[in-house]
Amino acid sequence: MFGPEALHPEYMLEPKYLLCPAVGDLGIVGGSGFTVRVIDDHSLLYFGHALASKEDGLAYVEAYRAAARAGDGFDHDFVTPDGTVLPRIRDGVVAGSEKLDSEKVPVVIEWPDQHMPPTGGNVLFPDGRVEFIELGDKFPMTELFIEALGLIDERRDTAQVKGII
Repeated sequence: MFGPEALHPEYMLEPKYLLCPAVGDLGIVGGSGFTVRVIDDHSLLYFGHALASKEDGLAYVEAYRAAARAGDGFDHDFVTPDGTVLPRIRDGVVAGSEKLDSEKVPVVIEWPDQHMPPTGGNVLFPDGRVEFIELGDKFPMTELFIEALGLIDERRDTAQVKGII
């Protein structure tokens, strides 16, 4: 299971970069528990699999739920019931894939309820670019995908997610 200690300090020196400026610092300025409170999935989601479309996104939610039920873990490629392979993001997978346009593959998204108005979230792409996308029809900030993600986040009430749509 992933824990904050797997990321900080070896891969990320400043966990505060995970805090959205729109949300503020949440009163977290350092000290005991700083890393644990900042590195979570309350405001950001890391997918770990290459998702290039809303169809991939919905297939990802189903594959994620199936892996969780089976206790298979999440560190492998997901294969959907229709045979679609959602590759695990790793060195060269997104950038080197002929099937994937890395400019469209979200790596990290911000829950859209972090911004009012406009409702939407920042999206990090493999090339390091961050784009604010309003909640609507553009993947990954489609209403259906965000609602589906609420089904796999045990700390997020799906009704709360529906409330922003």
